[in-house]
Amino acid sequence: YGNISTSGSTYYVGGIVGRNYGYNSSYPTRIDYCNNYANVNGYEYVGGIAGYTYGYSSSESYNGFVTYCVNSGEITGRYYYTGGIAGYAYYVQFRNNTNNGAVTGAGYYTAGIAGYCYYGYYQQYNINNADITSTSYYTGGIFGYSYYNYYNQYNENRGDVTSGGLYTGGINGYNYGSNYYCRYNLNSGNVSSTSYHVGGINGYANYTYTDYCVNVGRVSSTYSGNAYVGGITGYATSSSAYTSYCLNAGKVSGYTYVGGIAGEGYYGNYISYCLN
Repeated sequence: YGNISTSGSTYYVGGIVGRNYGYNSSYPTRIDYCNNYANVNGYEYVGGIAGYTYGYSSSESYNGFVTYCVNSGEITGRYYYTGGIAGYAYYVQFRNNTNNGAVTGAGYYTAGIAGYCYYGYYQQYNINNADITSTSYYTGGIFGYSYYNYYNQYNENRGDVTSGGLYTGGINGYNYGSNYYCRYNLNSGNVSSTSYHVGGINGYANYTYTDYCVNVGRVSSTYSGNAYVGGITGYATSSSAYTSYCLNAGKVSGYTYVGGIAGEGYYGNYISYCLN
């Protein structure tokens, strides 16, 4: 219950652990069944459970894990990598975690679960209940930046997501994966940005299958140029970007490139069996 804060340009600040690092294939990291009630305020790599967590490799067998953890404290990052559960995660799977504390970031990568999440096999059954606010790029209800996470599924965001920069989404601010899956995710929070690439599920999706996702929150941008605002995805690109069997029931508003499902589908993007 003791609040945690640092001054100056310091790294690795967490409610449970500042940095958790996997040593080799025999010792990938695990953080299980931990609860944080303290407010956490730091400069870079700031999280309610872990500021920084690193598994061992991209192989499913050697991923690290963060499971069944709950954060209820307010999380504030003054620079990059801020998350309700973890600020930065590399080769880590997040399963069955819940964030209840407001998250505020002043730099890139801010989200309810992990600000930056790279190469975890299953990212599933995570819930964010709190508002997420950032003045910069890559802001999401679940992940700010999701890269090569094979199954990003069954996650739910209930908090409002507000950003002053590019790539803002109810689930993922920026989602990249070569034929990887974003599916069965639900966003009910309002998503808004003063910039472009804004979506109820993904702000920006590249080489990603997005299917069976639902957005019921309002999605909006006040950017006066090409805003790329979508009920599901703001901007979907590449011949391997599929959006299918998705539902948007939220109001979508912006200046140009605005759609109930996608603001723009580019470079062979496929949209099928969707409902707005």
